[in-house]
Amino acid sequence: MKVLLDNNFPLPFRHELKTCEVETAAYRGWEALSDDELLRQAEAAFSVLVTLDTNLADQQNVSSHEIGIVVLDTRPIILPNLKRYAGMVESMVWTAAANSEAIRISDRTSDPIVAPIGR
Repeated sequence: MKVLLDNNFPLPFRHELKTCEVETAAYRGWEALSDDELLRQAEAAFSVLVTLDTNLADQQNVSSHEIGIVVLDTRPIILPNLKRYAGMVESMVWTAAANSEAIRISDRTSDPIVAPIGR
């Protein structure tokens, strides 16, 4: 499974998705791309985009892109906190890829919520 990790993740998080082939947008030189252009480039080479951009589905027509999207909505955005969700993110990557689905994982409640978004 080829996964693109968005620029907003700390680079070491790529090692947390152990069953996936993970590249970062920074490695690809895609730091300056707009969200729409990033989605277009990503769908050509990856099965899933994993991002911390909680506004992505509101600002982009994600249904027009043939790529799975996993949005992790958590704070603070520091590696120790993000690692807590690595297993859930990895599981949702496979779900999102199966149907080019957009999924949000949110810790805004006492138990993390997984829900479809933007489609």
